[in-house]
Amino acid sequence: VNSTYNITDTIQVNNAGEIVSLKAYWDPGLSNSAQAQITRSAIESYAQALAKLGSGGGITDYLACFAGDGNFTDEDPVGNGNPAISTKAALSQSMEQLKSKFAPNGNRVDFGDIAVSVDPTQAGVSFKLITLNADGSVNSTYNITDAIQVNNAG
Repeated sequence: VNSTYNITDTIQVNNAGEIVSLKAYWDPGLSNSAQAQITRSAIESYAQALAKLGSGGGITDYLACFAGDGNFTDEDPVGNGNPAISTKAALSQSMEQLKSKFAPNGNRVDFGDIAVSVDPTQAGVSFKLITLNADGSVNSTYNITDAIQVNNAG
C-alpha cells in the first residue's frame, strides 16, 4: 500500500431520493489540526449547554456557543419548515418553542459520537433527546444528528 487517505463525503438528497449535492473532503492531514481540536471542543461545549438547558438551566450557556448575530445560521430550528435564523434573540425564542412543544417537563440529553470531518471546520454530533413526563419518567426519545460548522474562534 502506497497511500492511505481519510475521506468524508457530505451528501444532500432531495425528496425524490436523488443526490443533489456531493462534497468529498480528502484528508490532507488536517483531522488532527488545531482547528479540529477547536471544533471538537466547541461541540462538547454545545453538548454540555444543551444538556444543562434541558434540565432547567438557563439559556445563556447555550447562546454563548453561537457566533454573534448575523454570523451563524440555524436552519429550521423548530422542525416545521421555518426559515433559518441568525440572531440569538430568534434562537432563544425557537428554543422556547421547542421546549413547549416537545419537552414542557424537561429533558435529558444522551450524547453519542462527535465526528470531526477532514474539513476540520465541519463536524457532526449524534445524540438522543429524551423528553420527560412530570414525574420524571421517559415520555419520548428522539434520535438527532446535527451537522455543525465551527469558525476558528470555536
